[in-house]
Amino acid sequence: MITDFENANLLQPLSQTVRERTGLCVSPQAWDKLYGAIQSRMKKARAPGAEQYSALLASDTGESRKEWRELVKLLTTGETFFFRDKGQFSLLRFQILPRLIECKKAVRSLRLWSAGCATGEEPYSLAILLRELLPDFEEWDILILGTDINEEYLEKARRGIYGPYSFRGTPEELRRKYFKKRGEGWEIDGKFRAAVRFREGNLTGGRFPDDSSEVHGMDLVLCRNVFIYLDPRSAAAIVDKFADALGDGGFLMLGHTEMAGVKQDRFRAKIFPESVVYEKLSRREPLPPAALTLPPEPAPIEPEAMPPVAADAVPEPEKPDWKSELDEGEALFNQGKYVPALLKAGRIAEAVPGHFQAHFLQARALANMGKYGEAGESCRRALAINGLEPRPYRLLSHIAQVQGNFALAREMLEKAIYLAPSSVADYLELGSLVEREGELAKARKLWRAALGILEGLPPGAPLEPFAMSAGEVLDHVRKMLEFQCNV
Repeated sequence: MITDFENANLLQPLSQTVRERTGLCVSPQAWDKLYGAIQSRMKKARAPGAEQYSALLASDTGESRKEWRELVKLLTTGETFFFRDKGQFSLLRFQILPRLIECKKAVRSLRLWSAGCATGEEPYSLAILLRELLPDFEEWDILILGTDINEEYLEKARRGIYGPYSFRGTPEELRRKYFKKRGEGWEIDGKFRAAVRFREGNLTGGRFPDDSSEVHGMDLVLCRNVFIYLDPRSAAAIVDKFADALGDGGFLMLGHTEMAGVKQDRFRAKIFPESVVYEKLSRREPLPPAALTLPPEPAPIEPEAMPPVAADAVPEPEKPDWKSELDEGEALFNQGKYVPALLKAGRIAEAVPGHFQAHFLQARALANMGKYGEAGESCRRALAINGLEPRPYRLLSHIAQVQGNFALAREMLEKAIYLAPSSVADYLELGSLVEREGELAKARKLWRAALGILEGLPPGAPLEPFAMSAGEVLDHVRKMLEFQCNV
């Protein structure tokens, strides 16, 4: 009977089979969802028991492949809507797409890929953006490819008819301009349907680049909110295949923090106020230092374990003899040599337990090695030494985002802002976090706070971590807010 699967001895190997076959990471905390999905599918497949259903999944038959597709549908979600993550679409509109258009204007050709496109709102949003950026849109050779593992989602995408849920946060004017009323739904204009092609694609098991399927020579790959379902090893393999599918100088955009824990040695990270974008390095360019190693299963950070903010900062111990050791550790960290940097920091922290910088360097190295639980402990030790330092709170926020704990991520970033109220990057990042939860008014308020700070800075002043001047970031945030209000 299906109750056989309630036994952890059966669920554990099945979750491993799911991981190996699809790349989907089903942790023990999600076994209830796995069990529910299996219950549903066993009834539909008329499998009399656990062993028979497992045998069906393990077989190499058409029936097995069909069953895998049905099971995956129940383990993932197809929730999306037009211009989801307005910060990233602002970045596409004002930075990424104009740059690609300029680079490709001689050949008048663009190749964009929405990987994991669900029901098609994202690739159609790309088509609308391009139409607004290119007056001669019809004269360009434009491929916008949408792929997904779920054929039912793709059928809906091909029909191009959407209900109100797909337009939440989208201005009525945009819907009237690019869609026609069809019964209870809205149908996208035919010229956009002609520009977008949909096909089934499995990112973990699929073969790409592939000349026969158009997945090659891409200028832009969007793959957002897909890696949250994948184990780190599968995510790393897909990133490598994305690099193969992109042309030199092409861009990869993922969901916020989804590249954490994944090696980035074929990409150059470009930090913008809205998001991080990854530009593929050309074959002629030297590779940057290795970035993050594959992390183990992260240990959760408990909010109650956070120390209170100290009333007064504990003075940093003055140990001139450790300065060169710390400088060497920082240099190793900046070169991507996290283990040697960790060892250097550990020696200092052992000799001088009250050394804030040593504990914080340990935390940064551990986080970049994927050891999030240990990184959190090092952050807490650093905060016990100096509770008025915002940097450990920022790192704890990033770790919480990687772990999917966005409530804790917001809490930690709010503490960082309390301690450093003039940090532009913190306001912009917190704005992106609250926008993710649908709190658009609060997001705009935070971004306007960043705007106010930027307006008081010298335009030519460099602004970390953006590798841009204050004036450039100011212009960027103004455009972002304008886009937020219009889309």
